[in-house]
Amino acid sequence: MDQLESTNDETIASLQNQINELTGLVNRLLGKESKPFPDNNSIITQISGASLEQNFPNPFNQSTVINYFLPQIFNSARIVIADTSGRAVKQIPVSETGSITIEAGLLSAGTYLYSLYVDDTIADTKKMVITR
Repeated sequence: MDQLESTNDETIASLQNQINELTGLVNRLLGKESKPFPDNNSIITQISGASLEQNFPNPFNQSTVINYFLPQIFNSARIVIADTSGRAVKQIPVSETGSITIEAGLLSAGTYLYSLYVDDTIADTKKMVITR
């Protein structure tokens, strides 16, 4: 019975990976990649081991730190910062769990949304505010 359960678990994991890859491909084909935050047409997928923390401090006027966590196995990951209309204004590739610092001088004052993408799938989105 244990061998059957192991085979089933492997099959489920393989199918989930295929679903994730196909979801990323569909999102790219539909142009959803440029809208990194939840709206009526996008979905945040729970990716085991991937998460994004709220930036601190928030709001900020000099710099802020964003901590993020990546799964043990993935092909690519990035943090995308977008304005409230969904236009991506900055993309930061990440390769291991850690943190990034955002300098306020790089962006205009205002509200932004930042998303963690893992293998072209949105894992999480948060809001940050830059003041002057």
